[in-house]
Amino acid sequence: ARQGPLTLFTDPVWGPPADSLFVYLNQRSGIRVYEAWWTTISPHYPIVPPAPIEVVKSQYQRVAAGVINPAALGRIYYVTETFYNPPAAVQARQPGAQRVASFPKPNGRDSIDIYRLR
Repeated sequence: ARQGPLTLFTDPVWGPPADSLFVYLNQRSGIRVYEAWWTTISPHYPIVPPAPIEVVKSQYQRVAAGVINPAALGRIYYVTETFYNPPAAVQARQPGAQRVASFPKPNGRDSIDIYRLR
């Protein structure tokens, strides 16, 4: 966020990483966190929606928070758990996504991954 506002998309699930992102990062230092509910439309729907889309406040506050226009957003990151979306699935949905960090989970199989989408 030191380089200006950024947007974080995360999976529409309860638990990590969504819980921590909303609690610790949303609306701090120019960071906006959105639950990427549109990824439930189909397994091929892009992570960055192709058109303006409605968003909710958080996975716990399921009330309207307006509409975002992805074309107008600057930097966009996606945070997921490999259990939900392994790297191949992220690349299939969003070609060109660059994994910028990976944090292994204690089970030794999964990790929390951060991708730069734009």
